[in-house]
Formats: sequence, C-alpha cells, structure tokens
Amino acid sequence: MPRLLQDPLSMYAPGKYKNEEVNVRDYALTAGDELKDNWNVNDFENGHYGLRIYGPNGFFREFSGNKNDGAIDLKMKYEQVNGKPTGNIILELVNKAIESKGIIITDNSYKAGTIEQTIDATASKEITLDMSKTFGWYDLSIKLKDSASFERRYAGRVETGSSSKTDPLMGKAV
Repeated sequence: MPRLLQDPLSMYAPGKYKNEEVNVRDYALTAGDELKDNWNVNDFENGHYGLRIYGPNGFFREFSGNKNDGAIDLKMKYEQVNGKPTGNIILELVNKAIESKGIIITDNSYKAGTIEQTIDATASKEITLDMSKTFGWYDLSIKLKDSASFERRYAGRVETGSSSKTDPLMGKAV
C-alpha cells in the first residue's frame, strides 16, 4: 500500500490564550486535507487574537485582530485552469457588514506594490495576484483601512507540480 506523505504544521498563539503565555498546537496533513480548529476569541487576553502557522517550504500564515473587527471573510487559494494550478493567487473577500470596507494588500518582500480596493456592503470580491515574477513565491499582508488590529498574512510558494526556483528573496534578486 502506498504511503502518503504528511506535512507538519505548527500553530502558535504567541500572546496569552487561556492565561498561558504561549499556546502551541501541532498537526500533520496530507495533500488535500482540510484543517479545522477552534480558538475562542474571548480566551485571548483583552479579546485581541493572534495566531501564527508554520509549515514546510516557507509556508506561513498569521491572523490577528480583535472581537470588534469588521465582518470580513478572507480566503486565499491558488488559481487553477483545467484543474491545474497556474502559479497565481486568488484572494476571496466577503464583506458581511452593512457598510463598504476598504482593504490594503501589501507585498512584504517582493516589491509588487500595494493594492487598495473597496468591497461594497454585503458583497464579495475576488482579486487575482500574478506571481510569475517571483516564481510563485509570496509574502502578503491584507489589512482593513478602518481597523488598526485586523491583519492576515500569507507567505510561501504556490506549488504547481512544475520544477521550482529558489525563493528570489534568498538570493537578493528582488
């Protein structure tokens, strides 16, 4: 029977969670798995949450905010054409609030510039980001204009199944 490779993920709550200084949870996933876990926002100190997820090949996610942040759902996925990843990223944003929300997308490492968008009240929007200049490597932060605490950070590499190149940031190529 073939053995499926598992990738490790570690999730940290670096601030106080349930009065612990650092809370760590470890997982092992195979390709295509979906991970669901619950962290109660009221169990974070002062209702301000912060989570960091680390995995192989530069995979990193960070989620921070507080219980009063706007009702924005954000998902990042890899663009696919005919079932094959293109190397680009799609951000799916859903505004559940009754007023429009401004977002700021910042490239933290690869000099792609900043993108500002507005999502209408109770609307959704998809934003496609071209990763061809960085060979699929990314390091993005998404913030809300009206919130000092809300931030989502995504870093890693879009895996397409094709030969890959070293992170250009490592060689100072960007």
